[in-house]
Amino acid sequence: NATVVFSYEDPSIDKQVRIVRGIDEQNIVNGIIRLERGEGKKVYYLAGHGEPKLSDQTESGFIFLKEAIAGENVELNKLLMTSNGGIPADANALILASPTTGLLAEERKHILNYINNGGKALFLLDPRGPADVYSLLRNFGIVAGEDTIIEPGLKTREGPSLGVRPRVDTYADHPVNQGFNESTVFDVATSVRIKKNSKLKDKLTELLYTSKESWGETNQDLLYGEQSAAELTDRDLPGPRPLAVAYEDKSTRLLVFGDSDFVNNANIRLLFNRDLFLNGLNWVLGQEDRVTIRSRTLRNSLSGITANQFNMMFVLTVIFIPEAIVLFGFYFWWSRNQ
Repeated sequence: NATVVFSYEDPSIDKQVRIVRGIDEQNIVNGIIRLERGEGKKVYYLAGHGEPKLSDQTESGFIFLKEAIAGENVELNKLLMTSNGGIPADANALILASPTTGLLAEERKHILNYINNGGKALFLLDPRGPADVYSLLRNFGIVAGEDTIIEPGLKTREGPSLGVRPRVDTYADHPVNQGFNESTVFDVATSVRIKKNSKLKDKLTELLYTSKESWGETNQDLLYGEQSAAELTDRDLPGPRPLAVAYEDKSTRLLVFGDSDFVNNANIRLLFNRDLFLNGLNWVLGQEDRVTIRSRTLRNSLSGITANQFNMMFVLTVIFIPEAIVLFGFYFWWSRNQ
């Protein structure tokens, strides 16, 4: 395989960066940045609870996320907390992404102590996740896991959606969103909000919101049952729904997203999903200078259209145009035989 090596012309500076695959404009720029900025940050990715695998190349895997993080000059390491007793001392941040089984009591204690003692963490949650993870976040005035967000009537070029892919165009004023007015799309998400009457409100910011038409479906047994259904009732949570919360207290920084799928292999390249995540990670690491919209690469397109627009497209493409072709053919045949 081809290899590109960046190094200083000055032989007294013993530092270089290698690109061994994916030799394109984005990776070349990232390589030069890594060379200029020197040693990067070290982030640990908690594993052992059914989290998405960093080496997984399937649609639900995180290999593209791992590569995107490496492009920010950040070293990402898997962490099995039970094997070493805690979070390593050289950790600049911790990522906890969609565990499917609960954490051990000792693990929760280590994470809580780490954050309380000036640690930095990024959580990617999902609906119906382990209750102990949601409970841990309440220590910081953050509430998650109450619902699944429904976005009614949203359709994409891929066809009708199930109403669980909210698109976000509304962002709060926060360093994570600085200059960010681009769309992002999520996939089966839960609300993340500030706890009512929390004494920590001055340290918390809700970062982004779904549309006014959306709601948080609290009857999740019905939604995820055999006959999947969702209907807005008085028990549900009205839109717009917050999808992420940032917490900052002195050196401590905590960022929580209500979805992990928005950065899996299938979705990270949709719209500006990658930029939003990387901006969040850099903010957590205290690297606000890297909060930006990155150079454009080929992205999948996902445009929301209303149900009426979709129905009109269906009538035109499936009924009207074929019928017009048949009628034109019949008229042409009839005129030739007169």
